Amino acid sequence: MTDYAVDCNCRKPKPGLVKQLLEEFQVSPESAVMIGDRETDVLAGQAAGVESFLYDGGDLFEFTRRAISARFRLGVFNPVGVISKASHR
Repeated sequence: MTDYAVDCNCRKPKPGLVKQLLEEFQVSPESAVMIGDRETDVLAGQAAGVESFLYDGGDLFEFTRRAISARFRLGVFNPVGVISKASHR
């Protein structure tokens, strides 16, 4: 075991860091969106109760707009091309 192989709730895919940020910024999981470029990011967001999206490249700004639109059903942007890995609640 290396010095970096620490079992901590703050290590993805565990939700510790996401929960800490939600608390620090006083945001409910229902009001948040998690966008990550790795499966562990998505799993950490899900474990914290945040709808999570897997970013696989391209225009990050457009992807973010589509993810937010899909999450909050704004109907402004077409969510085609946004991959949601959110858990079903």
